[in-house]
Amino acid sequence: MVIHMILFASCGNKNKNADTKSNNNIFCVKDSMMKFLTFDTVKSGNLENELFLGGKIQAIPSKYTKIFPLISGIIKNIFVELGDYVTEGQPLVEIISGDVAEFEKELSNAEADHLVAIKNLNVAKDMFESKLISEKEFMSAQKEVEKTEAELKRLKAIFKIYHINESGTYTLKSPISGYIVSKNITGGMQIRSDNNEEIMAIADIDKLWVIANVYESDMSKIRLGETASIETIAYPDTLISGKIDKIFEILDPNTRTMKIAIEINNKSHILKPEMYARVKIHIKNNIISKYINSKNIVFDNGKNYVLIWKGKCNIEPRKIEILNKSGDKVYIASGVNTGEILISKGNLLLYDAIVNNE
Repeated sequence: MVIHMILFASCGNKNKNADTKSNNNIFCVKDSMMKFLTFDTVKSGNLENELFLGGKIQAIPSKYTKIFPLISGIIKNIFVELGDYVTEGQPLVEIISGDVAEFEKELSNAEADHLVAIKNLNVAKDMFESKLISEKEFMSAQKEVEKTEAELKRLKAIFKIYHINESGTYTLKSPISGYIVSKNITGGMQIRSDNNEEIMAIADIDKLWVIANVYESDMSKIRLGETASIETIAYPDTLISGKIDKIFEILDPNTRTMKIAIEINNKSHILKPEMYARVKIHIKNNIISKYINSKNIVFDNGKNYVLIWKGKCNIEPRKIEILNKSGDKVYIASGVNTGEILISKGNLLLYDAIVNNE
């Protein structure tokens, strides 16, 4: 009763609920209480639905690299461990290989052949200018130089790719920056170039995919670009936003589900591949509907009300019918009009004062 007196100046008959309120009652909010009230408006937009899915976080395939040995050999040194962050070009593994010695021999022979071809070309040039040999013989000497030069470039490219050094070993270097997410080698281990299993894998996790399964009955609701909210078990209080980046147009015959990929930003690197996630897809329809924020609603005796603000002495409790809910948005079937002003903060106290005024 004291609160009512502070909030309002009122007169009229006693009322017990908003549905039976007399038009003779006038409630006026005092100026001192206006600073405690906040207001909102009735808006309109595309009707949204929510679809809840289970998912798992994974690296984006284009940002995930498997490392295979280019030649066979024995692991001499391993410079990184599982979970380490590496930068592009950073050494990963040093390997001793008999293939390296063979490449070095080929390179030495190619350099010698190239020098001989150049000397032969110089001799042929002098003889051609003295008309001692034909143009065809001179052109043949030129082609031999080009041939040896091409072989020399090929072998130097191999040395660059394999990072072969003077000690007769070659070093595998990281092709991208990211985290070591798998490691299948140990020191002294023998590896083969024809092995089907990668020796390491690196993932850039600045951006990730959340892979979720969509049941057959919900497939028609999914569209590229739809927004999603992601929650994880590790960080339950952190809501992550993303968008559907890919729809895998294949139905699993066993689970009757279709996979979708939701791209999320992970600059802080708090999220890791293989984490489980709860996914909420925000599905927009082509239907335009009025909506309000859920905090504007007062629930009383099984019914929903809002307080329509028309002035300090003109506040109308009005019953509404709810069409749908999506997060904090509540879509309204009837009871309010777009643009009407609602009391948000302080609405519960005002409603109680108006309906139960004594």
